[in-house]
Order: sequence, then structure tokens, then C-alpha cells
Amino acid sequence: APVKPTTMGAAPVCGRKTSGTEPGLRQEILELQKKIEVLNAQLAARDLPVADSTASTAVSMAPSLQRAAWKASEQASKLSLPSVLTDVGGWSPTEETPRSFTGPIAGPLNDILEHLWPRISAWATEVIINEVGPALRAALPSQLQGLDFDRDRCHLGEKPLQFRRVKISDGKKQTAEGISENILFRCRLEWDADLSVYLKIAGAGFGIKGLTMRGQLLLELVRMISRPPMFEGVRMFFLDAPSLDLSFSGTAGELLNLGVVRRRIVEVVQAQLSARMVSPHHLGFKLVPWADIFSITCPPPEGILTITVSRADNLLPMDVNWFGK
Repeated sequence: APVKPTTMGAAPVCGRKTSGTEPGLRQEILELQKKIEVLNAQLAARDLPVADSTASTAVSMAPSLQRAAWKASEQASKLSLPSVLTDVGGWSPTEETPRSFTGPIAGPLNDILEHLWPRISAWATEVIINEVGPALRAALPSQLQGLDFDRDRCHLGEKPLQFRRVKISDGKKQTAEGISENILFRCRLEWDADLSVYLKIAGAGFGIKGLTMRGQLLLELVRMISRPPMFEGVRMFFLDAPSLDLSFSGTAGELLNLGVVRRRIVEVVQAQLSARMVSPHHLGFKLVPWADIFSITCPPPEGILTITVSRADNLLPMDVNWFGK
């Protein structure tokens, strides 16, 4: 059956601000609708009698044309103005994002990140070798003093982190120094990394060869000022612990990749990440020398919510004692 082109009413989206990109979006939707009409016309060739090579070719191409029409229709529905405006101005933090979706703000950020990624990976390698390595050797017992990172196998890989949705907003916070005007980037991200972090000792070695992470990262430019760099600092954190998974390589790779062992390692990594970058914990940096790092990394809460559980029924027996659960 012919694919119906997506139509769009002219009524504005209630409760949402219109975007300056609205005319461009309307034009793009119209172009997609014309493309659907052309594809539907080509699909009609299926009903012609196979009397010559042209009709025969049209019949053989019908399935691919149908798929192309479906794809164009799907793109038009995704680009309908209300959904795009929802992505820009009304994204709910609890809303799920399809894995294949990339919002209009996230796309250009991904392009920039792709160009910067080789340099970011090189910087990460230097941090691992020159900062993490000495700290690790200092904390190890004498029996493991030969353990060290392999420079050639420590990098972030070629697949950069991907932003899926980005919402930008401004806000004011009351601090000890007065009102702080901030800009907040709320980012839903995914990273299917081909990174490598490899440790070697006495001719053997093991390490991480892949990582998968998904979560919601908040990056906040803190305390606006009237001269470059325009902000006193930056802080970043996750609202909830991101989902993580790891894969291992090397001599102990098979053991570390076992389900129980890998889950325990992931739990430890998530616990360490939560202690540093999951709200109310923040990772922060000063952009100017006079900034107060405490006000950047420890912003005052909006409030305190106290919950008292008065009763619970039909709970699973999860408490472990000498006699079982």
C-alpha cells in the first residue's frame, strides 16, 4: 500500500517556546513529503504488466523502493515540528531516548567531539602513564612492584562518546557569595568504547578492552562573569549511576569475563564513580584562580526530602543470616 506522507497542523505546541529553526524544519518536512510521493509513484510500477525491461526492472526494485518509502516516512515523522521542539525545549529527564535517535543540538556536538577525540585519547594516555601509574605503584605491595601500564595499549579507542539528547537551560543559585548565574547542559549520552587499559607484569598482562556506558550527564558552567572565560568554573555529575559493562583481555581475561566476576568488578567501578560523580557528588574545576572550588563542587541543595516508611508488605526475603534467608 502507498505510504501516507506525514502531515502537520499549524497550531503551536502548547506550553513550549517556538524555535528560530521552525521555517527550516517545515521546509525539510515538505521535501520529505515530496520524496514519499515520488517513491509511491515508483511503487505503482508494480501493477504494470511486465512487457519490457523497464517494467521488469521496476518490479524487481519494488521491495527496495518500499523500504526507501518507509524510511522517508519515518524520517518525516521524526522531524515533525512538535517532536523537535519537545527535544529542544521540553525534554523530560525521565523520558527514554531511542538508541538510534540524535537530537538537533547533540548532532553538532558529536561532530566536534569526533574531531577532538584523538587528542582527548592522547591526553588520557598521558594521565594514565604519568599520574595513575605512579599512584598505583606506590599503593602496591612489594611483591607486585613490577606491575605497570603498557603505554602502547592504554588509550580511549577510536569510537568517541556520543550525545543523544542535549537540553540547555539557565538558572540562579543562592550561594554564600551571593546569587550565582549558571548555564546547565543536560546530556543523555552513550559510549560503546573500544578503549584499552592494559597492565603488564613479568611477561604476563591483563586489562580492559571494551566498555559500554549509558546515562544522563549534567554539565554546569558556574557563576557567570563579565570577562573571559565568562564563568568561574565548571562542574559535572550524573543524576543516577550510569549503566556500565566491561570486557577484559589478557592472561586473566577469561576469568575476569565470567559473569559473576565481571558483575562484581562492574559494581566496584560503579561504586567508585558514584562516590565521585553521581549526585550529590560533583566533579569540578576552576576556570579562574580566585574561584572557590568548594562552591563549585559542593553547591547548596534546593531542599531536603525526608521519607519515612511506615509499613511494607510482601517483601522478598533478602536478609541473609546463619540459617538462610
